[in-house]
Amino acid sequence: MSHSRCTKASYLYVTDNYLIKAMGILLVLILAIGIGGTSWTVRAASMPPLEIRVLHADPARFPIVEAWIWMWDHQAQQVPPNLPKDAFTVLEDGQPVPIQNLRVFSPGMHVVLVLNPAKSFTIRDNRGVSRYEYIFYQLRSWLETAPKDRYQISLVVAGGPQIPQSNDPAQILDVLQSYTPPREEQAPSLAPLVEGLRLAQQEPPRPGMTRTVLFITAPLDDAYLNGLPALVGQAQAHNIQVSVWLVGSRANAQKQLPAWEAFTQQTQGQALVFSGTEVLPDLKETFARRDRLYVLEYLSQRRKGGEVNLQVQVNWQNQSSRSPAFLFPLDLRPPVPVLDDLPETIVRVYTRPEEKGTPEALKPTQWRLPFHVEFPDNISRDLRRAVFYVDEQPVAEITGPPFKQVLWDLTSYTEPGTRTVRLEVEDEFGLVGSTPSFPVRIQIAEATPPPQVAEDIMLEPGRFPWAYMLVGLSGALLLAVLLWGSWTEYRRRREAPLPTPRPARASVASTTAQPPDRVLEFLPLESEEADAYELHAWEVVVGSDPEQASWVLPDPSISPRHARFWYEAGEQRYYVADLGSVAGTWVNYAPVSSTGLALEAGDILHIGKRGFRVMYRSPKGE
Repeated sequence: MSHSRCTKASYLYVTDNYLIKAMGILLVLILAIGIGGTSWTVRAASMPPLEIRVLHADPARFPIVEAWIWMWDHQAQQVPPNLPKDAFTVLEDGQPVPIQNLRVFSPGMHVVLVLNPAKSFTIRDNRGVSRYEYIFYQLRSWLETAPKDRYQISLVVAGGPQIPQSNDPAQILDVLQSYTPPREEQAPSLAPLVEGLRLAQQEPPRPGMTRTVLFITAPLDDAYLNGLPALVGQAQAHNIQVSVWLVGSRANAQKQLPAWEAFTQQTQGQALVFSGTEVLPDLKETFARRDRLYVLEYLSQRRKGGEVNLQVQVNWQNQSSRSPAFLFPLDLRPPVPVLDDLPETIVRVYTRPEEKGTPEALKPTQWRLPFHVEFPDNISRDLRRAVFYVDEQPVAEITGPPFKQVLWDLTSYTEPGTRTVRLEVEDEFGLVGSTPSFPVRIQIAEATPPPQVAEDIMLEPGRFPWAYMLVGLSGALLLAVLLWGSWTEYRRRREAPLPTPRPARASVASTTAQPPDRVLEFLPLESEEADAYELHAWEVVVGSDPEQASWVLPDPSISPRHARFWYEAGEQRYYVADLGSVAGTWVNYAPVSSTGLALEAGDILHIGKRGFRVMYRSPKGE
């Protein structure tokens, strides 16, 4: 084609058409003045309402849900980006919900250009410009200015090249510039439009990109028009706008225009006839209007998972329009509590034989049950309450943070038996989750001497007795060696003068030289003549070696460095920890680990064979 000739012809053509258009507007004004305002009212009443589509809904920040809204008015012009928040109403499952935020953004557009040419494309006007040349220059004016980061462009040419999803407008322009429409007669079909819709349905490179198809076609055989309703549903299902340019003689194109107008109106597009004398739309302005979305953030009222029915209603220019239902899944599941350290058996002990039958003497009086909560839907939220059930009766409840542990009161369990326990939690959405029911045995026992080294080996059903005898003999031999060594060391120390015990050392964490505000008393269990002790230091190590211990207990069952006591001022109580002794340190007949255990008033403490009842009192004159 001759570019200079086409440019000049296009200029004359546009100039002539602007004059014709101006005259037409003047004629319309004259008719409007003569007829009056009635016809305007009737026309406005017949205009269809806004077309609204929900393109996307994201519940990642639930209960805040983000919805992307696309709107088109009755004149195929996009709604202005300045609508206030109160113009919108969000309906979740048919019920209005509060809107938290509203904004507008341009996510970009996927444009599919579909050329369905015939011999009618090559017809030239009296200036020598073909219809395809007019179309090419209109496409070129847009492609030369289209930003790469905003548009994704696909090209489909019937019987010719095809380019899927290119972000380079120059590539599309080169193909169109080198393309020559066929000069022989050929029957166009709907196949290129079907292919264009398929490309438009593909996932765009950026979420939220709007989709539009421009179908530039020669008039089709009337039989093909029967397939348009099926394509309407396909376009609506993927929110694809379809616009049609019918290229041919005015007489032939006008016959098919009503069918194409009905098709494009249902997809928020436009249909027009181009015979070579009409003015083609400015694509830069057309596509710019379509590339705009409203983003609504609303506060969801859903309290269960499943499919959510979302609609948006807009009141604009005295019109109220509602979008079709948009369905999206919501994965919302109850919280799952987990008991971290649930014992199979809890032993309550009478600390003294003479107290048997006195419920107040049973220890322990409560049990700490740590727990944590998991959210299988990965939506973290706060908890409202946690309830601990025993035999399906609520016995402990937490109504505020921290939700980390429950205290099980054991004072009412004075007889042996099995209890079923479970933990139930409720989150801020009102969803309730529970652990399974677990059995816990409650045993009642009397005070017994602490277990000795290697004496806790018992026969089990199904095991060979000789194996246990061998283990028992080995343990007895080891105990004899340890006792002989301890007795030899004890005799050596009795013959040597004992050094003066060192005073208790202050804790490293301590910042004051004042003694603790509570004294820990050690009352002997063996006999009333045995020595009683009291502890009013921040930290003390007890053992049989004066060089390693600040509190010396000369007993064969006590290791040189046996146990450590320290005072926690914030809790106002002492802790005890075993230091790897042979005979062990025991509280209420349970071994104490190296991490330590808090001492309560009335606890039974064994250091080796030495047994004490520990009590607290205030310091006297200190």
